Amino acid sequence: MRLENLIRLTQGELLTTPAISAISGIAFDPTKVKPGDLYVCTDRLQSSLEIASKAGAHALIFDKKVTITDSEIAWIEVDNLDMALIRLARFYIANFNIATYKLTNLEFYLLKAIGAPKSFFLIQESLTSLLQNLWKDTLPKAIASNNTLLMQRIAPEAKALPKLKQSLQILPASSLFQTSFILNSHYYQNIPLPPFWIETFGAIIQLLESHTLKYSGLKPLEHFYPLFVDKHLCLHAFGTTRKALIIESDPLLFEQEVDYLKTHYKKSNIFVCAPKSIDLKLDIDLAYENENELLKIDPQNFRYAAVLGDIGTIERLLQGQKSFMQATLF
Repeated sequence: MRLENLIRLTQGELLTTPAISAISGIAFDPTKVKPGDLYVCTDRLQSSLEIASKAGAHALIFDKKVTITDSEIAWIEVDNLDMALIRLARFYIANFNIATYKLTNLEFYLLKAIGAPKSFFLIQESLTSLLQNLWKDTLPKAIASNNTLLMQRIAPEAKALPKLKQSLQILPASSLFQTSFILNSHYYQNIPLPPFWIETFGAIIQLLESHTLKYSGLKPLEHFYPLFVDKHLCLHAFGTTRKALIIESDPLLFEQEVDYLKTHYKKSNIFVCAPKSIDLKLDIDLAYENENELLKIDPQNFRYAAVLGDIGTIERLLQGQKSFMQATLF
């Protein structure tokens, strides 16, 4: 990017008369600056600017008063660094006609699990990672995020995920945790997703196909995650017992999942557990302060226990329960 274009887009003020005229890359970590880069000083430290300058940066951009130590490169002051970055992102999106999509949490998690290629860039929090991708020679075909505020700032015209238009048939062999279905004449067998997510899954495949991208598999999804247990709350292999704790970390998805379970199973077979600190629009059977309190659950009282919490923490807790039970036998 030419220096005058960078200054115009960021609405910055050039404080030096540099010999350079163009920028070849962008960096947000001064220790990773390469010769020719623009360094964006997000930590607002004078020392970082000096490190980037010595590493060969052609331009430095910042939003606080600094001491200029090398007048041969471009020192660019802006009123607000975040807004300057948003203007840069908007330029790339508009100038190169990049499609943008605002997603729900479920849509984002599923698209991430499908493993969208680099040409379909997913962004959750980091505007910096987006700009690093936009500055590359090969631009993404599309940008998608579940961060509503961020998408409003960088792409106000971003579209919602288009509804599924292809024919979908869920097959009888499906279970709560694995679904077989036919989508647009293609057969998908034992996909590790609950049936009530399949329409969204199909809409994502449809979206990828609209950008000439193909579905190539599904990575493990740590949502609606079953941990099968016995009458002692000891862990067992997938599907080898009739009881399971279903772990979810997203409160909004958790509410939707509990509603589904209580609608499709006897309410007496569903036990709901959530931290006391989180306010939910649900009737909670066990409001816990510490995950260890989950060991108080009586497996005789449920078939499925929906638990809002961290998978790793709860899985380790149940593994410890199994070790404890084994130890008490000797």
